[in-house]
Amino acid sequence: MEKIFEIKNLNVMFPISDDFFGAEKGFIHAVNGVDLDIYKNEIISIVGESGCGKSTFARTIIGLEKYSEGSVVFLGENLDNFSKQDIKNFRKKCQLVFQNPFSSLNPRMSIYQILKEPLTIHGIKDKEEINKKIENVLKLVGLNNEAANRFPHEFSGGQRQRIAIARALILEPEIIIADEPVSALDVSIQAQIINLLLELKEKLNLTIIFISHDLSVVKHISDRVAVMYLGKIVELATKDELFNKPMHPYTKALLSAVPQVDLIKKKELISLDGDLPSVKNLPRGCYFASRCPKVQENCKQKQPDYVDVSSSHKVCCYYCG
Repeated sequence: MEKIFEIKNLNVMFPISDDFFGAEKGFIHAVNGVDLDIYKNEIISIVGESGCGKSTFARTIIGLEKYSEGSVVFLGENLDNFSKQDIKNFRKKCQLVFQNPFSSLNPRMSIYQILKEPLTIHGIKDKEEINKKIENVLKLVGLNNEAANRFPHEFSGGQRQRIAIARALILEPEIIIADEPVSALDVSIQAQIINLLLELKEKLNLTIIFISHDLSVVKHISDRVAVMYLGKIVELATKDELFNKPMHPYTKALLSAVPQVDLIKKKELISLDGDLPSVKNLPRGCYFASRCPKVQENCKQKQPDYVDVSSSHKVCCYYCG
């Protein structure tokens, strides 16, 4: 399989300014030593609790945030070596779909203007070509051409998210980063948007990086799943391996909290006691040690290495299984 991204030891830190003069008083460690390969035409999901670094990671690999350490290689080229024009071309290939369709669309612009803007920025000025592209992309996401003349407030949440997806697709990207794209929508509408993304992935040969905290949605859409905790990937596996045989205690706790329709087969909810470590002062050992039911003394002293459960399943834990 062709690698789209090759990410090595990615670290992202944000300085904290505590005094009146803005002197740095420390750093927030948002992403911590992430190694990840992303392949062409796959849907890889990044899951974890709110604040675990999922969105920061996604924004960093497309150049919207600067990383403190590590490397991001896109189709064999390191992002550090990109010129301004290279970055512009790169961003044309990588597009974002944001979480909230009610705030991600400019209410003062018509849908035509919203979809035209990225085309104009990237040098497409022929009116006939612009009109054709807008008509085609609206049809692609299940909207008619009349929608182009209306404004965002005239649409429902699901329709707005379709427009947001159309805006991401208008430049014909290779990669879509969907950052919690259905969390602000009703459950019935969520299914429609998820199915739309699956159809678009097959039709357009897209690679999709799907960010979510909802494992029931992730199970439906993903090829692979990366579980993130405090900015570190603690488990990476194919969808089937992760849901059928989770290995990390944190992954098991997340899966235990997924609502089930079958009330006969009840499963025990795994409660995570203990305090979440500070993102300003991360522990030297396993980040999950303070909440882990399997913790031992060596967990608190040194970060565990990754264990290969199979060729497509790895976990960062001393006592996985």
